Amino acid sequence: MAKSRHEDTGESAPQGTARRTLSKAHFFLAQADRSERDIEAYECYVEAAILFGAAALEHLRKEFGRKRGFATWIELREQNPLIKGLMERRNTISHERTTSIIPSLRDAFYMENPIDEAPAETRAAHGSCASNRRR
Repeated sequence: MAKSRHEDTGESAPQGTARRTLSKAHFFLAQADRSERDIEAYECYVEAAILFGAAALEHLRKEFGRKRGFATWIELREQNPLIKGLMERRNTISHERTTSIIPSLRDAFYMENPIDEAPAETRAAHGSCASNRRR
């Protein structure tokens, strides 16, 4: 997992910092759920949830990094594919581009990329759904 470019001051974070940061990620995710029909608001809330979720990991390191067994504990979490995906998405949002969710009104679902950029399985499933709707 990539380390922060900020210099470590050696100081630990105040107790509860990681929990408060994770609570903010949950808050923004809940807001996204309430905003599904407003694509721009939905994208903003999802991105905020991703950024705060990733920040929670950094805050865990600051808050508990010196505790015995923490390095092993966090390393196991960072191997989780969901956490890896979260961190990759966070890096994309922070360093490359924002998330774009393209509504497919005809099919009533959301896709992150246009269908022609989707993996073959997704294109096949989309084609199957579309042909079933035409019947």
